[in-house]
Amino acid sequence: MNPSPSRSRLVRPVAIAALLLAVVAGFFVVRAVRGRRSAVTTVQTVVGARRDISQTVEATGTVEPVEIVEIKSKASGEILKMPVEVGSVVKKGDLLAQIDALNVQNQYDESNAALKAAQAGLNVSKAQVKRADELFSREVITADQHETATLAYANAQSSLARAHSALEIARQALRDATVRAPSNGTVIEQTVTKGQVIASATSSASGG
Repeated sequence: MNPSPSRSRLVRPVAIAALLLAVVAGFFVVRAVRGRRSAVTTVQTVVGARRDISQTVEATGTVEPVEIVEIKSKASGEILKMPVEVGSVVKKGDLLAQIDALNVQNQYDESNAALKAAQAGLNVSKAQVKRADELFSREVITADQHETATLAYANAQSSLARAHSALEIARQALRDATVRAPSNGTVIEQTVTKGQVIASATSSASGG
């Protein structure tokens, strides 16, 4: 009895199966290694840079102004223009209200004319006092006449000063008829409307 052929036939299939398993394992190992290599080589890189990070915070509450500026008109009259309303965003110098400037314009014109008249009166008085000084030095006129000329010149100087003051007041009143925003901001309250007649805040506690 010779068992060699039978043992030989059994060993070959086992050897072939072991070889196939080795080949399959090697294949999977190679695929795994290649997969890892390809994963490493396809990583994208970005150059580092400074960027702003924006954060949004949601909350409920009431928005309070940092500073409240109360604006009152110094002029009296009818409001002809009011291009703003509650919620309007304004910049410094924007028109808030235009008040009828007819009366203050007339006052300005009258004050300007009075100033010119006072200047002319001063020029005349100056010439007269100069002439009076000369005549008095030659004893042509009396002391009373000389004093009268001197007093007239002083009064003319005083009249000119008052005329300058009146004109400046009228000029300021004319400017006050136009109400402008003193700074950037938002209108949060409006107590008057276009067409309403208001009194000057300097003469009424409830001015516009």
